[in-house]
Order: sequence, then C-alpha cells, then structure tokens
Amino acid sequence: MAHEQDMKAALAELDASSKPNYTEIAEKYKLGRYALSRRHQGKTTSRADYFSNHRQCLTNIQEEILIDQINRLTDRGMPLTSQMVKNFAKEIIRRDVSKN
Repeated sequence: MAHEQDMKAALAELDASSKPNYTEIAEKYKLGRYALSRRHQGKTTSRADYFSNHRQCLTNIQEEILIDQINRLTDRGMPLTSQMVKNFAKEIIRRDVSKN
C-alpha cells in the first residue's frame, strides 16, 4: 500500500510540474522510472483500479454509491433484502448481476 501512496504522490508532483523529469521524481519516491512514466501517461493503472474496472461487477465508485443507498434506507428503518440489493446493483450497471 505504501508503494501506491508513493506513486500517487509522484503523480501529483508530475502533474504540478510544467516539464516533468521522470527519472528525478522516480528516484525521489523510490519508484521505477518506466512504471511512473507509463502511469502518468495513462497507459497503465494501479492493480486496484484494474480489478475495479475489469474484474468486478461493480466498480469501487459504484460500490460506494450502492453502500450509501443501503445505509440511507437502513437509517430510515427499512432493512433491505438481498433481492433489493441485487435490483439496486442491476439499476446501477444496467445489466443482470449474479447472486454474489
């Protein structure tokens, strides 16, 4: 997790500079220059983002939306059934979802 935090900090520094020096910033944050430059150019993403977008039914952002909806209804005293959660997820992604 520390690697990902270093990568985010390095990317923020790259975004702030008008002429980014990948080698210097990679050494500063103890990251690979090639990995840093590819991530900065949008050619690769983090492992968590990849799984969120390609392996999961819902992305992490969509999961947060679903959890917020569940929490709001639960706070109002309306406990949800698994079918209701499935229907909410189906609405969010606009396709069928499996049981899990």
